[in-house]
Amino acid sequence: EHNVKISYGWIKKGTNKNIKTNTGRRKINVNGAYNPLNQNVICIEEEGTINQDSNIALIDKIIKKRKKLTTLFLFMDNAKYNKSKAFNEHVEKIKRLKRIQIKIIYLPTYSPNLNLIERLWSYAKKHLLVNKYYEKYALFRQVITDFFEKNINENHHINNLKQSIGRKFQIIEA
Repeated sequence: EHNVKISYGWIKKGTNKNIKTNTGRRKINVNGAYNPLNQNVICIEEEGTINQDSNIALIDKIIKKRKKLTTLFLFMDNAKYNKSKAFNEHVEKIKRLKRIQIKIIYLPTYSPNLNLIERLWSYAKKHLLVNKYYEKYALFRQVITDFFEKNINENHHINNLKQSIGRKFQIIEA
Protein backbone atom coordinates (compact mmCIF):
# COMPACT_ATOMS: atom_id res chain seq x y z
CA GLU A 1 0.00 0.00 0.00
CA HIS A 2 1.32 3.43 -0.93
CA ASN A 3 1.53 4.59 2.65
CA VAL A 4 4.05 4.30 5.45
CA LYS A 5 3.79 1.19 7.62
CA ILE A 6 5.51 1.88 10.90
CA SER A 7 7.27 -1.23 12.14
CA TYR A 8 9.14 0.18 15.14
CA GLY A 9 10.60 3.38 16.50
CA TRP A 10 12.52 4.89 19.38
CA ILE A 11 11.03 8.19 20.39
CA LYS A 12 12.02 10.04 23.52
CA LYS A 13 9.20 10.06 26.05
CA GLY A 14 7.28 13.33 26.01
CA THR A 15 8.22 14.23 22.45
CA ASN A 16 6.07 13.98 19.33
CA LYS A 17 7.25 12.46 16.09
CA ASN A 18 5.51 13.47 12.88
CA ILE A 19 5.27 10.75 10.27
CA LYS A 20 4.60 11.69 6.67
CA THR A 21 1.73 9.84 5.04
CA ASN A 22 -0.05 9.85 1.71
CA THR A 23 -3.69 10.67 1.25
CA GLY A 24 -4.59 7.75 -0.97
CA ARG A 25 -4.76 4.03 -0.51
CA ARG A 26 -3.40 3.02 -3.89
CA LYS A 27 -1.58 -0.24 -3.77
CA ILE A 28 0.23 -2.74 -5.87
CA ASN A 29 -0.51 -6.44 -5.68
CA VAL A 30 2.26 -8.81 -6.62
CA ASN A 31 1.57 -12.28 -7.99
CA GLY A 32 4.64 -14.43 -8.13
CA ALA A 33 6.39 -17.73 -8.49
CA TYR A 34 9.42 -18.85 -6.50
CA ASN A 35 11.73 -21.76 -7.24
CA PRO A 36 13.41 -22.97 -4.00
CA LEU A 37 15.98 -25.01 -5.92
CA ASN A 38 17.66 -21.98 -7.50
CA GLN A 39 15.93 -19.01 -5.81
CA ASN A 40 14.52 -17.76 -9.12
CA VAL A 41 11.64 -15.34 -8.72
CA ILE A 42 9.18 -14.34 -11.42
CA CYS A 43 6.49 -11.81 -10.58
CA ILE A 44 3.69 -9.79 -12.09
CA GLU A 45 2.86 -6.44 -10.48
CA GLU A 46 -0.83 -5.51 -10.65
CA GLU A 47 -2.66 -2.36 -9.63
CA GLY A 48 -5.87 -4.36 -9.68
CA THR A 49 -6.56 -7.48 -7.71
CA ILE A 50 -4.87 -10.83 -8.15
CA ASN A 51 -7.23 -13.06 -10.09
CA GLN A 52 -7.37 -15.75 -12.77
CA ASP A 53 -6.12 -13.28 -15.39
CA SER A 54 -3.02 -12.41 -13.38
CA ASN A 55 -2.42 -16.15 -12.82
CA ILE A 56 -2.62 -16.71 -16.57
CA ALA A 57 -0.22 -13.82 -17.18
CA LEU A 58 2.17 -15.22 -14.56
CA ILE A 59 2.23 -18.70 -16.11
CA ASP A 60 2.79 -17.17 -19.55
CA LYS A 61 5.68 -15.09 -18.15
CA ILE A 62 7.25 -18.18 -16.54
CA ILE A 63 7.09 -20.09 -19.82
CA LYS A 64 8.45 -17.13 -21.80
CA LYS A 65 11.42 -16.72 -19.44
CA ARG A 66 12.16 -20.47 -19.23
CA LYS A 67 12.42 -21.47 -22.88
CA LYS A 68 13.50 -25.07 -22.20
CA LEU A 69 10.87 -25.73 -19.54
CA THR A 70 9.44 -29.25 -19.74
CA THR A 71 7.84 -29.62 -16.30
CA LEU A 72 6.25 -27.03 -14.05
CA PHE A 73 5.06 -27.68 -10.51
CA LEU A 74 2.72 -25.06 -9.10
CA PHE A 75 2.00 -25.06 -5.37
CA MET A 76 -1.05 -22.90 -4.84
CA ASP A 77 -3.43 -21.97 -2.07
CA ASN A 78 -7.15 -22.63 -2.38
CA ALA A 79 -8.21 -19.18 -3.60
CA LYS A 80 -11.13 -19.45 -6.04
CA TYR A 81 -9.16 -17.84 -8.87
CA ASN A 82 -6.51 -20.58 -8.55
CA LYS A 83 -9.19 -23.13 -9.40
CA SER A 84 -11.20 -21.12 -11.92
CA LYS A 85 -12.40 -22.60 -15.18
CA ALA A 86 -10.50 -20.05 -17.31
CA PHE A 87 -7.25 -20.69 -15.43
CA ASN A 88 -7.57 -24.48 -15.73
CA GLU A 89 -8.44 -24.22 -19.42
CA HIS A 90 -5.34 -22.11 -20.00
CA VAL A 91 -3.17 -24.66 -18.18
CA GLU A 92 -4.61 -27.46 -20.34
CA LYS A 93 -3.99 -25.40 -23.49
CA ILE A 94 -0.32 -24.90 -22.50
CA LYS A 95 0.05 -28.62 -21.85
CA ARG A 96 -1.26 -29.42 -25.33
CA LEU A 97 0.40 -26.69 -27.37
CA LYS A 98 3.73 -26.29 -25.60
CA ARG A 99 4.03 -29.91 -24.43
CA ILE A 100 4.86 -28.83 -20.90
CA GLN A 101 3.90 -31.02 -18.00
CA ILE A 102 2.10 -28.82 -15.46
CA LYS A 103 1.23 -30.26 -12.08
CA ILE A 104 -0.82 -28.13 -9.70
CA ILE A 105 -0.64 -29.04 -6.03
CA TYR A 106 -3.14 -27.26 -3.80
CA LEU A 107 -1.89 -26.61 -0.29
CA PRO A 108 -4.11 -27.42 2.69
CA THR A 109 -6.53 -24.69 3.73
CA TYR A 110 -5.19 -22.16 6.26
CA SER A 111 -1.56 -23.21 5.92
CA PRO A 112 0.44 -20.11 4.94
CA ASN A 113 3.45 -21.67 6.69
CA LEU A 114 3.62 -24.25 3.87
CA ASN A 115 3.35 -21.63 1.14
CA LEU A 116 6.90 -20.59 0.24
CA ILE A 117 5.70 -17.52 -1.63
CA GLU A 118 4.45 -16.12 1.71
CA ARG A 119 8.03 -16.31 2.98
CA LEU A 120 9.18 -14.46 -0.13
CA TRP A 121 6.60 -11.71 0.46
CA SER A 122 7.82 -11.35 4.05
CA TYR A 123 11.43 -11.12 2.85
CA ALA A 124 10.49 -8.58 0.18
CA LYS A 125 8.64 -6.34 2.62
CA LYS A 126 11.69 -6.18 4.87
CA HIS A 127 13.96 -5.26 1.96
CA LEU A 128 11.56 -2.90 0.22
CA LEU A 129 11.47 -0.72 3.31
CA VAL A 130 7.70 -0.52 3.57
CA ASN A 131 8.20 1.86 6.48
CA LYS A 132 9.77 4.37 4.07
CA TYR A 133 7.83 7.38 2.81
CA TYR A 134 7.44 7.67 -0.97
CA GLU A 135 5.88 11.01 -1.85
CA LYS A 136 4.93 9.98 -5.38
CA TYR A 137 3.08 6.79 -6.23
CA ALA A 138 5.14 6.44 -9.43
CA LEU A 139 8.36 6.19 -7.39
CA PHE A 140 6.75 3.70 -4.99
CA ARG A 141 5.66 1.54 -7.94
CA GLN A 142 9.10 1.77 -9.59
CA VAL A 143 10.89 0.65 -6.41
CA ILE A 144 8.65 -2.42 -6.15
CA THR A 145 8.92 -3.26 -9.85
CA ASP A 146 12.73 -2.88 -9.80
CA PHE A 147 12.96 -5.11 -6.74
CA PHE A 148 11.02 -7.98 -8.31
CA GLU A 149 12.29 -7.58 -11.88
CA LYS A 150 15.98 -6.89 -11.17
CA ASN A 151 17.19 -6.67 -7.59
CA ILE A 152 15.78 -9.97 -6.29
CA ASN A 153 18.13 -11.82 -8.65
CA GLU A 154 21.29 -10.23 -7.22
CA ASN A 155 23.65 -12.61 -5.42
CA HIS A 156 23.11 -11.21 -1.93
CA HIS A 157 19.33 -11.61 -2.24
CA ILE A 158 19.70 -15.12 -3.65
CA ASN A 159 21.92 -16.10 -0.70
CA ASN A 160 19.53 -14.47 1.78
CA LEU A 161 16.58 -16.31 0.24
CA LYS A 162 18.42 -19.63 0.61
CA GLN A 163 18.77 -18.94 4.32
CA SER A 164 15.43 -17.29 5.07
CA ILE A 165 13.26 -19.64 3.02
CA GLY A 166 15.49 -22.68 2.99
CA ARG A 167 15.62 -25.77 0.83
CA LYS A 168 15.33 -28.60 3.32
CA PHE A 169 11.77 -29.78 3.69
CA GLN A 170 10.48 -32.89 5.35
CA ILE A 171 7.61 -34.72 3.70
CA ILE A 172 5.12 -36.11 6.18
CA GLU A 173 2.56 -38.54 4.90
CA ALA A 174 -0.64 -39.09 6.85
